[in-house]
Amino acid sequence: MPVKARTILLVEDSHVNQKVTHFLLTKLGFEVELTDSGRDAIVLAAKKEYALILMDLRLPVVDGLKATMSIREAEALSKAKRRVPIVALTASALPGDRQACLEAGMDDYISLPFSEQGLRDILTRWIGG
Repeated sequence: MPVKARTILLVEDSHVNQKVTHFLLTKLGFEVELTDSGRDAIVLAAKKEYALILMDLRLPVVDGLKATMSIREAEALSKAKRRVPIVALTASALPGDRQACLEAGMDDYISLPFSEQGLRDILTRWIGG
């Protein structure tokens, strides 16, 4: 299963946030796969390697923290050679959210609204230029 170095999984249930983030990611030269479900994100991450996952925290059924923990558990069980970077994406940055994200296995955190440069900085940090 080769890494598609330019494909990002966007896990977001807000249609407005989906459209804005998708637009910026494609403008920056990335392919984007989209789901609005934490449960689907777990399935997709098990089937394919992504350059990075942008994960909303507050998702219906399986939230972003639980989805991240499941993805990390699957990586550990499969002894994956590569740990996919997972960046929290949330509109409601509450005190303690960042720490909860890191404890769940996320690598970084970006809150909405974000600028194109802010998104570019996160992507550069985790997957290069």
